[in-house]
Parts: sequence; C-alpha cells; structure tokens
Amino acid sequence: MLTWIMSDRAIPRSYRMMQGFGVNTFTLLNAAGERVFVKFHWLPELGVHSLMWDEALKIAGQDPDFHRKDLEEAIVNGAYPQWTLAVQIVHEKNEHSFEFEYVTHFILGIPVTDFLSASWTPPRFGRRTLSPSSVSAKWF
Repeated sequence: MLTWIMSDRAIPRSYRMMQGFGVNTFTLLNAAGERVFVKFHWLPELGVHSLMWDEALKIAGQDPDFHRKDLEEAIVNGAYPQWTLAVQIVHEKNEHSFEFEYVTHFILGIPVTDFLSASWTPPRFGRRTLSPSSVSAKWF
C-alpha cells in the first residue's frame, strides 16, 4: 500500500473518481465445487483520476471539505456517481503461478486492469449509483 500512497494515484480528484476495494481475499466455491480466490473492486464510471501534490495543496487550502462538496454537488445536479462491481478471480490451481503471493493484500497496489495482462478485463457483476433516493440527507 505504501507504493500506492506515494504514487500519482494517492489523492483522488473526486470521490466520484476513486476506486474502491477491500484488502481481503475471499474463498468461494463455484458450481463445480472448485475453490476460487476472489477480490472485489468498485471501478468508477468516470475513471480513476488523481490530484498532483501541488493541486491538492491549493484545493485543500481553499476548501478542506472539497471532496464532500463535489459529491453533493454532483448528486444535486443529477450527475449521479456510479461504480461498477468487478471481481478478480483466481482458481486455486493457479494460486502459485504468480511472482507474488496472491492472497496477500499487497496485490492491491496493482491496478485491476493490469492484474493478469493488458487485455484482461475483470468480470463485472453490478453497478452502484448514488442518487437522492439512495443517499441519506444526513451525509451532507
């Protein structure tokens, strides 16, 4: 995670452009009873965009609450933020075929689209939209 923090992806331009993920690897059984390892990711529909350090200092210096305000403004204006649920799946037989320990949380430093190859696309299972009907007024 330290390499992610020190990278150009460290400070999101907006919560609407922030990838969400868990550090845990889960074990599931498929229909054939085979064990698979999975990691869940929320991929922003707007793409992942970050602030450079100088930009972050200027914005946070003027308004330290800019992330929350940006999210509220988008929802109020009908530009509802959306994320797609994607899942990394590795079959148990392939667990040791990587140059790293897959089940460790350090894999999260690798963007989900670069995980296996440049052409690999993670399976997508759903979409989450923040709209007035899905967001409590207490958030704002």
